[in-house]
Amino acid sequence: MKIIRACAVIVHEDKILVFRRKINSDEYYVFPGGKQETGETLEEAVVREAMEETSLAVKAEKLLWKLIVGEIENNFFLCSYISGEPKLGNANEAEQATESNQYEPMWKCFAEFPSLAFKPTEVRNWFIEDSKNNFENHLREHTRI
Repeated sequence: MKIIRACAVIVHEDKILVFRRKINSDEYYVFPGGKQETGETLEEAVVREAMEETSLAVKAEKLLWKLIVGEIENNFFLCSYISGEPKLGNANEAEQATESNQYEPMWKCFAEFPSLAFKPTEVRNWFIEDSKNNFENHLREHTRI
């Protein structure tokens, strides 16, 4: 069964919002996001997921990238910041957070991004390349088998 996800690429004042994940000794960064709910557009899903996971109000501006991995379709939207401070929202992540399973939304400077252990690698590379021209590129799509 195909799972469709919407992920937020939130840019504000030359900073990017990332979600730090630490599972046991594995620490990495991702963009916030989650599953599209029944009856919801992808734009509605990304706005909802950003609020649930980071407590930030955002507006979906543009679909940047689509990465399909097996049965999971990940849609990454450039989002403009409206308001809020990054903190873990009231979603499942808050309930599942423990010492060995950590979730933390945070701003990072664009200059820091290339050195982050970011997943997935394709999206990390697309962000680095596309941020140089203010995300003016056309939609990037990739399917990983």
